[in-house]
Amino acid sequence: MDRKERILAFINSKEYVPLKFKELMAVLDVPTEAEEQLSEILSELCVEGKIYVTKKGRYVSVDNESLCAVGRLSCNAKGYFGFLICDDEDEEDVFVSGDDMATALNGDKVLVRIDKTDKKLNHRQGRVIKVLDRHNKIIVGIIYKEKDGYFYLRPDNRQIYAKVSIAPEKIMTAQVGDRVAASVIKYTESGKVFGEVISVLGDENSLKSCVEGIIIGNDIKQEFDKETLREADKIPQSVDTSKLDGREDLRDMLIFTIDGDDARDFDDAVSLTLTDNGNYYLGVHIADVSEYVTDGSALEHEAYERGTSVYLADRVIPMLPERLSNGICSLNPKVDRLTLSVFMEITGDGNVLNHKLCKSVICSKERMTYNNVNKILEENDVQLCERYNYMIPTLKLMESLAQILRGKRTQRGAIQFDFPESHVVVNEDGEPVDIVKDIRGVSNKMIEEFMLVANETIAEYAFWAEIPFIYRNHEAPSLEKIMAFNDFITHFGFSFKGKIDRDNPIHPKARQKILDDVTGTPEERIISSTMLQSLMKAKYSEENLGHFGLAAKYYCHFTSPIRRYPDLAIHRLLKDFLDGKLTGDRIPYL
Repeated sequence: MDRKERILAFINSKEYVPLKFKELMAVLDVPTEAEEQLSEILSELCVEGKIYVTKKGRYVSVDNESLCAVGRLSCNAKGYFGFLICDDEDEEDVFVSGDDMATALNGDKVLVRIDKTDKKLNHRQGRVIKVLDRHNKIIVGIIYKEKDGYFYLRPDNRQIYAKVSIAPEKIMTAQVGDRVAASVIKYTESGKVFGEVISVLGDENSLKSCVEGIIIGNDIKQEFDKETLREADKIPQSVDTSKLDGREDLRDMLIFTIDGDDARDFDDAVSLTLTDNGNYYLGVHIADVSEYVTDGSALEHEAYERGTSVYLADRVIPMLPERLSNGICSLNPKVDRLTLSVFMEITGDGNVLNHKLCKSVICSKERMTYNNVNKILEENDVQLCERYNYMIPTLKLMESLAQILRGKRTQRGAIQFDFPESHVVVNEDGEPVDIVKDIRGVSNKMIEEFMLVANETIAEYAFWAEIPFIYRNHEAPSLEKIMAFNDFITHFGFSFKGKIDRDNPIHPKARQKILDDVTGTPEERIISSTMLQSLMKAKYSEENLGHFGLAAKYYCHFTSPIRRYPDLAIHRLLKDFLDGKLTGDRIPYL
């Protein structure tokens, strides 16, 4: 048991009486030179929600507060109340009225005392007794002026109920009506928040200020630090022949990418042939980003911190510097690129008979777009058919396989949400000039099916190989959510068939049946949207729990390492396994 665990065990013990810091030092016999270390340990325990400090400075165990819960406060944007989202996922959320939030703001980690359980509304109710960790370091909003000469900021985020007071000397060049970013400098016990302007974003009606406010308000980092850029600059923009050792050379194969017209980073390429026995031999080739973003590097740290690329109407904020995301890692046409390839032999009824995973090098023959492939397959566009004549047999074969795979998923009960999607067209100034309906044609669904089957195949492979892994799980919805949704759709004349209880869970097929029944009806959109909201959120985990929505026993994210960190981490794990490096202490460490 380390020092931190011993201190927590002491505070949790029945004999413990709430003590102040100096008293704890004396009781624990902590020498003066270790005072700072003790302070750090106590602070960590407070942030973790295992202990808290009373107004009189005494350290108290949360475990001794039998009617307390710890978590993040999530406030409602349209009303003066919120919920405590408990750290313990098995605990129910706790309703907190606006009057019971004390000085806490949306996103703060707090300790809540449970006052009662409202059986009628089916939730617990409580009040904040301690703020453990402040979430809002920077707040974005509009500047207004008080009668006393002070300024205040009204947050853009309506979940933040407090206004931020700003002294005239801390306003920078901001004028009334400007959108600004303010750093919080003080929280008072009365609930007042004081801040200072750190950036003037522009007039509140300016589109640029709105977008910048969204980026800053969500703590999205736009610029890369110097060390990350320095590492990126050292990476060559062509494949070094020394990196080809141990890789399968696929450069002569017909491999190509299919992406949107405006895509600039290409994670995935595909290939397809027929085997001698008539089965499909599908190849999914994913950019080997881990070859350049190495473990422990500045690039790795930056990718981990960002987690994902962020897509806005007028820009993309990439997870990796452009030199990688649009350069050496992107599967651009006519150039050699390092990849991780998975080949799958698939029968005519959609079963994956076997597969092969390998490190590889490819040379994409074409940069195809969804629009062009759709025109070839759906409209027989003369010019495009002539231009890509040598690819048409493969494209038609892909169309056939995609239909088989989609039919297989539907048969096993995968839920198919076909919401109409739109694309915002902006001009050079980032202003919206049009909203265009996205057309999901044959090629879009084709690539979707190929990526899904690759993700499932890799997840199952990792599961049976018993390697440390990151699965993408989607658990079945709770009985309460199922009942609530069933009650809702009865108003429209629909319902799940049969008895619903904990011994008779609803299969995804039953939900798909509802979606099929409402197709083309006036209530289709509202029922589909409500069903989506009734599902659980998908999560990453080292434990495989399956994917309810896809009706898949195994699932992971393998196909987008340029723009999604879990995929990058998975590639590193898979390559270590292929190279025989997942041995000894490395496995329990991971």
